[in-house]
Amino acid sequence: MKKTALFWVFIWVLNTGFAQNSKPNVVYIMDPMCSWCYTFNPIMEKLHAKYKHKVDFTVVTGGMIVGAKVRTISEIAEYIIAGHMDMQNMTGVTFGKPYFDLVNEGATILSSERPSRAIVAFRTQNSEKAIDFSHDLQRLFFQEGFNLNEDSTYLKMAQKFDLNGKDFLLRMESDSVKTSTLQDFKKVEDAGISGFPTLLMRINGKVILITEGFEQFDKLEKKIEKILKQHNG
Repeated sequence: MKKTALFWVFIWVLNTGFAQNSKPNVVYIMDPMCSWCYTFNPIMEKLHAKYKHKVDFTVVTGGMIVGAKVRTISEIAEYIIAGHMDMQNMTGVTFGKPYFDLVNEGATILSSERPSRAIVAFRTQNSEKAIDFSHDLQRLFFQEGFNLNEDSTYLKMAQKFDLNGKDFLLRMESDSVKTSTLQDFKKVEDAGISGFPTLLMRINGKVILITEGFEQFDKLEKKIEKILKQHNG
């Protein structure tokens, strides 16, 4: 029998221990290099602010640009410039001039692995603020044009979140964080999830897909309210 995507997600949830928590859990699957995730950030922040007292939130990194997909930004510059302008018009979220300067310069390597390791490293220390961390990291890239391959970017993030910068860099390079990051990527791949952002909810032993891809707050709010009502009585 062919396994569906939600079957694999269910196995993933059980294996990661979320099912042991009686409180509903929204799993936010994103990638730090994903521009749609960046434009989704204000919506995710509204959802988190509204529901954080009712449900737990977990950030999982998707591994969008790894392996053979790693490339210089110049290779997709034409798509970025045209596509991101469309995203701005659609979502109202802007991309910064320093980011477009980075695109035009062209030498930056696009890879999800190092920024994902930063999110995983932070998540293991402070899961409650992992959404804030991932969003601020994306703002450094898509707004301020910081290179997500450079140590200075993560030292800046560590300073903002009151962490020891050198210790945080060492944690990012640790075997445990590298392994956990690759496990995130594998779980997402095995679940058949290829669209980011994706939101799932684990509630009463069930896994429910909220959205796979960008969606506006009002629609997501209605979906979440319906799920909570149906499963909590």
